[in-house]
Parts: sequence; structure tokens; C-alpha cells
Amino acid sequence: GFASHFAPALLHDALKLYRAQFRSSRSLDKPYVMAGVPVGAASTDAEAARLATSPLQRFLSLMRGAGVYT
Repeated sequence: GFASHFAPALLHDALKLYRAQFRSSRSLDKPYVMAGVPVGAASTDAEAARLATSPLQRFLSLMRGAGVYT
């Protein structure tokens, strides 16, 4: 599997590689792909930008080694 949320810019490359190297099995006769896309929505652009700060703060906390709390 490929976790594109860690490297979204590499998603298309990862899909190409997966499809090129896929070998069928009893369970799967052809490559199968499902992509999840994070989406945020709000009434205004300003509110959407404000709401987007929460995941950014979580990411910063994780990168700083402080842990992530929910």
C-alpha cells in the first residue's frame, strides 16, 4: 500500500509503479486503486483558512516531537 497523505506529490508515480509491477492472484486479477482526498469546507474562504489551521497545528506538534492529541 501507499499512504499518499505522507507524500501526496508522489501519488501518480506510486500508481504507475504499482500498475507496472502488479501480478494477478486468485484474489485480484487486475490492479485496484482507491485514493482518499482530504477536503475542508466552510461558508467563506476566511473560515476555511481558519479551520485549516487545526490540522497544521497537529502536524507541527508531531514534527516537533510533542505528540498528537485528539
